Amino acid sequence: HPPPTEIYTNTESSAASDVYKRQVWTRANPRKLGPGLRPARRLGRISLTGTHFAASTPVRFRGWGFPLRGPGQRGSIRSLQTNPVYPPKFMQFFDRSIEKLEWRTSLVLLALTWLVCGATALTERVDRDEHMYLAAAALSAEHTLYAVFAFLQMPYSVGVYRAVSAIAPGHWTLLPARVFKILVSALMIASLFAVLRRFGARPLLAAALVTLLYQDNLIREMSALARNYDLAQLCILGGMLALPLRPTDLASRTRLLAGGLFAAMAVGFKLTYLPLALLLVTWPVIVAPAQRVQRLGWIGGGAALGLVPLIVTFARVPADV
Repeated sequence: HPPPTEIYTNTESSAASDVYKRQVWTRANPRKLGPGLRPARRLGRISLTGTHFAASTPVRFRGWGFPLRGPGQRGSIRSLQTNPVYPPKFMQFFDRSIEKLEWRTSLVLLALTWLVCGATALTERVDRDEHMYLAAAALSAEHTLYAVFAFLQMPYSVGVYRAVSAIAPGHWTLLPARVFKILVSALMIASLFAVLRRFGARPLLAAALVTLLYQDNLIREMSALARNYDLAQLCILGGMLALPLRPTDLASRTRLLAGGLFAAMAVGFKLTYLPLALLLVTWPVIVAPAQRVQRLGWIGGGAALGLVPLIVTFARVPADV
């Protein structure tokens, strides 16, 4: 065993000094370890003892086996009530550099995906469904929807494209609608990434999954054309980010209200998303039986608020239509 002078351990605090002394003791007495203890390992001149002295307490390490934070900070070894070990500073720097590189690579992948969606939106040929949505948006400025002219979809997309087409009315209506879809694609990509991150995916894995999803021609076409599919999907993703889908998630009133609002707006954009919206608003009630009434009330209030424009639109339609 090497002499104690070759064991490199930070001794800035009394706790670290105790660890240093314990390491020296284990070097000198490798056969007198207590239950659950094992001799320290070495890599060159760097001690990799870690928290092996508290082997009965599970400790989660990241990166190369070293904690990223010092004692007393959130996520540190001391917060888990174990013996603190000060890893070498260059290993901390290396692990943080790997994490920064992962995030930068993820952002580059997401940005490239969005650029591809933008190029598709500006070069895709005009689809026949776009005639229906954009024509309905133009006609709704002077005529009553469903009463004067037919429209085979839910009314929320008409209101959105009517507001967008007001930027450049007439023959230039398609251009602002396509530019608007580029912005919607950015929100979709960010929402998908955030949902995957919320459920435990690493940044690079989440970005890779989003990139693979947008390699499909149907997904890119859906994100490029002025239709209502991705508008409803964006509302569903917003509801997934707002609502507490796990028992440990934060369940504030604002989040419950916003989740119900997003679910109702998804139905207002496309009726076929009604089953998914119902599942989205009932799941937070199922996972928390103790707060069932409170959650149901706030989610229901948000859903009612999101359905007000839909009810008003259908109330204006004559009964004989």
